[in-house]
Amino acid sequence: MIGLSSLIKTPIFLILISKINSSFKILSYPESGWHRVDSDIVTIFFHTDPIPNKDNPSHRHSDLLSFVFYYKTEPIFIDVGRLNYNLNDSLGEYGYSGRAHNSVVIDGFEAQAGINNRKFPDFYRHSHVSTEYNLDSEIFEFIIRHNGFCRLYGKKIKHTRSFSLSNEHFIIEDNLTGGNVHEIKTYFHCAPNLGLSKISDENYLICTKNTNSQQNKFQFSYNNNLSKKFDSEVFKGKSDGLGWHFPAYNKKEKISSLVFSQNINLPIINTFTLKWDN
Repeated sequence: MIGLSSLIKTPIFLILISKINSSFKILSYPESGWHRVDSDIVTIFFHTDPIPNKDNPSHRHSDLLSFVFYYKTEPIFIDVGRLNYNLNDSLGEYGYSGRAHNSVVIDGFEAQAGINNRKFPDFYRHSHVSTEYNLDSEIFEFIIRHNGFCRLYGKKIKHTRSFSLSNEHFIIEDNLTGGNVHEIKTYFHCAPNLGLSKISDENYLICTKNTNSQQNKFQFSYNNNLSKKFDSEVFKGKSDGLGWHFPAYNKKEKISSLVFSQNINLPIINTFTLKWDN
């Protein structure tokens, strides 16, 4: 297995990595925090942009920890986009939030503070983000470590989000350390025209059709190391934004937004697994 974290910290603008006998290719822009991995059937995009001590104005979204997932060129988990730039419009405001991304929110707080509000002091908004790649012939791993949740009250919350991709599955693992009881919400947004069926709180079935009108089926499951109570729910077309996709400015369409919720004492490890038949 090859550890590539040292390469990501270099000032090189573009890093392209592949390995003989490996089915994965990595494309990374470390200065801007954009990363892409391709296998024979899957493409995933990540964005890991930190907030520096002195931040410049931008149209940044709260998408740290998020990803976009394609299977055989078809979108499965998406970035929902943004309806408009009107902060008085709940749907417009929703689009840049962590809830609108495939991400994690704790006690109503996103992984980064002040994405669209520079009234917060620099020390509160600043976050440090590190990334690491591991690659062999069968598995690609991408690991994000950040201190964005350390601003929360009580014991500091450290978070590591790990992604593991093989030719048969995609695994997301959230390792949250700290203490006290916290409300944790984990969001996944499905592409338009996907079928999402609830089998149980832990298991879902995702169905799609490819360009040859052949149906692709995915099993999406959840578990944690504590076996504590949690809830999962699918939202479509909610007034607060959940269950909407914005394909263009001032245009919207309904999708399925899947939310896992828990009130639990940290530490905890949450694991989400997407499986498919090639």
